[in-house]
Amino acid sequence: MAWRVGVSKAIELCCTGDVIDGREAHRIGFANQVWPPDQYLDRAREMAGKIGGMRLAALIMTKATIRSVQDMDRKSTLRYCDDGFSILLSEQEAADFGPQRWVDQR
Repeated sequence: MAWRVGVSKAIELCCTGDVIDGREAHRIGFANQVWPPDQYLDRAREMAGKIGGMRLAALIMTKATIRSVQDMDRKSTLRYCDDGFSILLSEQEAADFGPQRWVDQR
């Protein structure tokens, strides 16, 4: 929580037990999206569809990379990301999900 909202806000929320609404959670960086209750399920399904359409290996590598580089210096981060990207491009199914995909607007 401290990484997400900052140390002082995390301490405040944990020590006071205050409940915050979706707007406040979004404002402090604790929530990525806020939708009206009547749109919540449709919007969540839409997001799940986008994520579900990604290549599984790329999704796993992306999540692992983002988590791993938080504590790295810039040079190490770039090297780590380049290595991961090279691994993904070397896979057999990369042709269906590579950079050409966006060029072709698939």
